[in-house]
Amino acid sequence: MKSKKECGSTLIVYDLYLDKRSNARIALSPKLLHKEVSKIIAEVNMHRRTGVLDVWESKEAGPATSFHSLEESHNRLSVINFARAETWPKEMHINGEAQLCNYSRDNTRAARLLVRRLIERLDPARANILLIGRGPGPMPRVLKSFSWKRGLPLPL
Repeated sequence: MKSKKECGSTLIVYDLYLDKRSNARIALSPKLLHKEVSKIIAEVNMHRRTGVLDVWESKEAGPATSFHSLEESHNRLSVINFARAETWPKEMHINGEAQLCNYSRDNTRAARLLVRRLIERLDPARANILLIGRGPGPMPRVLKSFSWKRGLPLPL
């Protein structure tokens, strides 16, 4: 099968650094964060297939990984899409990724919006973000890399 020109995916990798002003009620509650990511997925017009909340202590507090498998909204055939958030409560840190494939349409905007809305909801003090274009085809390439601080425009 020949590779389509628009094939590949958009991967956004993020590290969020929380402080006292951040929305720790959601950010550091595994159950609430998992629910919030599910809401954001629907808001950006993607479709959640399934999700897994893996907690180390409890669903109310402690380290956790929230993973969501997504369908590409246009044709619902792709299953390589996902959103993941991993919490580090003692370090006031969250890291994760959002990867959306571009098989039937360019989902770069949806990937950016997903991460943007997560940042808006959690209100971290700062963030480090990588926007990566992936294959099949060419080598993965960093399209944009930046550090951001609360109060500045978010270039996503």
